Amino acid sequence: MLRHLVTLTTIPQRILNIDSTLASLSAQLGQGDAIKIYIPLTVKRLNKKISNNDIEALTLIEKKYPGVSVQYIDDDLGPLTKMAYAVTDPYIRNNFDRVIFVDDDQVYDRNFLKKFNEYCHLDRTCLTQSGTWLDRYTPYSRRTVNPYGRPPKFKGLSYRLRRLMHLFSIGKPSPWVKGGFIDLLEGWSGVSVDPNWFDDEILRIPEDISRADDVWISGYLESRKIGIYVLPDCKLGIDNSSSEVSSLKGETGDRNSVENVYTRAVEYCRARWGIW
Repeated sequence: MLRHLVTLTTIPQRILNIDSTLASLSAQLGQGDAIKIYIPLTVKRLNKKISNNDIEALTLIEKKYPGVSVQYIDDDLGPLTKMAYAVTDPYIRNNFDRVIFVDDDQVYDRNFLKKFNEYCHLDRTCLTQSGTWLDRYTPYSRRTVNPYGRPPKFKGLSYRLRRLMHLFSIGKPSPWVKGGFIDLLEGWSGVSVDPNWFDDEILRIPEDISRADDVWISGYLESRKIGIYVLPDCKLGIDNSSSEVSSLKGETGDRNSVENVYTRAVEYCRARWGIW
């Protein structure tokens, strides 16, 4: 049986809302599984230090959910904090088969971990519940030359039927109705990786592209010849009321647009690793 470590990060303004996120995940933990929350002592982009009240709230969370622990860190890597410290930790590499990183503003489906387990047989393959193509936000494309296999299928009749059923149930159906390989993972949906794929280079994300952690992780994986596979027919997470709280999406200015940040990140990865 695979041992999973589910990881996430959060900021002081969102701590109270992660209770629903943790409740959705902790109920799925099996023997040997755990959840770790990585908390920067200072949130760099907000220039805000964590307070004693925040630490007390996190301590209560640790007591409330067996298997949940908090690790405080000095160097805030932005969104990358949710996975980079985990996959470079020798203890985690020796004690967990997969690191599954998630976002702090989602409530995840009750079959979240089970769905990843269905595809754990895929060798040297990152698993994600949602992804996208290079050319969605950047001028680059390789849709016709993905070396790992067929692309996933987006929407279709089965999606429309599941979308209709969604009106009467909790959970948002994924638009990916057939699994396949894609360029970029999307961390908010949940992503499963083998921590032994990584070394300390994953920690060295340039400050200028720290918002584009999905591109950085995807580029790192591509540089190691590890494919990114989108799982089909998932139920995606739903907002726990935190998605607009101190959101990166709220940053303004043309330089901070998704298109510009992603393009800079792709160009950096291309130059650094000779990929894409």
